[in-house]
Amino acid sequence: MVDKEDEEDIAEKVDEIINEQINNSSPSRPEERIDVILEELEEYWKESPDLRLGQIIGGIGQQNGFGKDPFYMEDDVVLRELEDRNSD
Repeated sequence: MVDKEDEEDIAEKVDEIINEQINNSSPSRPEERIDVILEELEEYWKESPDLRLGQIIGGIGQQNGFGKDPFYMEDDVVLRELEDRNSD
């Protein structure tokens, strides 16, 4: 069982990891990817309008080994999965 102090320690470590990722000097991602992903998402979502956005993204994450937390999933994974789903 995790006590309140352990929860706070875990939360601090998670925050540190997230901040490290945000501040990482990795190369910029191309801005064009946004429109492409949104177009694929729109097509898929309109075919399945009863799904919530979180269900779509979470499902893609689970299918690609990210479990229920797609935080570290790269955009190319999302795009590829949406393209595959739209081609069915």
